[in-house]
Amino acid sequence: MAAPAKVGLQRAACLLLASISMQACTVLGPDYVRPDTDLASDWQSDSLNSAPKTLSEKPGWTEQGQWWRQFNDPVLDSLITGVLGSNHSMKVAALRLMEARAQQGIAGSAMYPQVQQLSGSALNIERRQSGGGSSNQWLYTAELGVAWELDFWGRFKRGMEAADANFLASLAQYDEVAILLAAQTAQFYVAIRTLESRLNIAHSNAAIPTSKNTVPGYAGQHSSP
Repeated sequence: MAAPAKVGLQRAACLLLASISMQACTVLGPDYVRPDTDLASDWQSDSLNSAPKTLSEKPGWTEQGQWWRQFNDPVLDSLITGVLGSNHSMKVAALRLMEARAQQGIAGSAMYPQVQQLSGSALNIERRQSGGGSSNQWLYTAELGVAWELDFWGRFKRGMEAADANFLASLAQYDEVAILLAAQTAQFYVAIRTLESRLNIAHSNAAIPTSKNTVPGYAGQHSSP
């Protein structure tokens, strides 16, 4: 009886290894290939080409994108920090990023067993003999059941790839919203500062005497023949 059982166990192991091999090698559909995009190798403006590029060499928008700190203006820094921390569009983008991260975890969990079951029992057997003796015996059993769907055609793997791409897209969208808000805030701030400077210049010009009687040499230089 031991030989047939051993043969059956070997067959089951071979089938399991074959199914795992098929799961690892069989993936339907073409792999993603990043399309070629024609981008300018340099800025179109000579002034931008001559500017230092130390910031662009740093990874991550939090270091690379904080270009406004080059102005050394604490007011501008505080305004952009406040906008990025309280803007509703930023909060929505952050929630979408968290959602994409959760979907990424759900897609990856499909590669693991979907059903896990553990059960056990205990049985107490007490035997009494006619002579007055007795015996007590405990029997314990435990069962573990695991079931999952094999990814023969690569459906789960493609789902994981799609979830990863969606997460990266959400991350790029979050960075895009942050950079756009920072740029708009800086643009409005510069416009306000420009208007204030123009008002100061206008007030200074208004304080300068413009009457021809009070300006020396005005009458002689501009009198009609």
